[in-house]
Amino acid sequence: MRKQIISILLLGLICGANKTYSEYWSEFKLKKTIKESAYLEVNSQCRFKSGVGRIYYFRTEIGPILKLGKFMEVGIYYTDKEIKEKKEWHTTSILSLYETFSAKLSDIHFNDRNRFDYEDFEFFRYRNLLEIKRPYTIYEASSYYGDYPTIWRIIPCIEEEIFYNFKENQIDESRFLLGVSIELYRLLDIRIAGLLHSQREEKWTHKGAFVTTVQLIFLEEE
Repeated sequence: MRKQIISILLLGLICGANKTYSEYWSEFKLKKTIKESAYLEVNSQCRFKSGVGRIYYFRTEIGPILKLGKFMEVGIYYTDKEIKEKKEWHTTSILSLYETFSAKLSDIHFNDRNRFDYEDFEFFRYRNLLEIKRPYTIYEASSYYGDYPTIWRIIPCIEEEIFYNFKENQIDESRFLLGVSIELYRLLDIRIAGLLHSQREEKWTHKGAFVTTVQLIFLEEE
């Protein structure tokens, strides 16, 4: 009963604050095994202002990820980012290197990602993402597909990501996210979240975004 109450409270908090959101971010992620201890990841995101009628941002990332044991991953991304400014679209190419360290304390999972973005071959940006989540199993049964059981889970999570711009020598962006995921069959993960997005130019500005993420996972069990 405790897990259901926690999930309902989180969903209520996220959806109930809908009036404070000025943007909607829609994300799609795909993970697919390409060889032993390596997989391909594809991420895409669209951002809309004032609902789904005004798209102003589109990003696609693709790259291979290498697993180094149980606790660490390293990878490389190529990103194509398009932003609409004054009715014109501007494209940015980004090459990224990143490392993710994962740990578990009791039933709480921690992920810490360090990422370096090289934007348009002009300047570097460093990003650090800390994620804390606690999965709750809501259904488990023998599977008709292979030897692994069918598991449905609810996963509340908190994320904080900061951006350091080496060109300006300052932290110029921050994202704080509170969300809850439903994971089905270890293949599909659907997340609903609220995001506080802060950016710094001459001064800090803050806005809220409603985020939905769909992730498909086709990874071989170890």
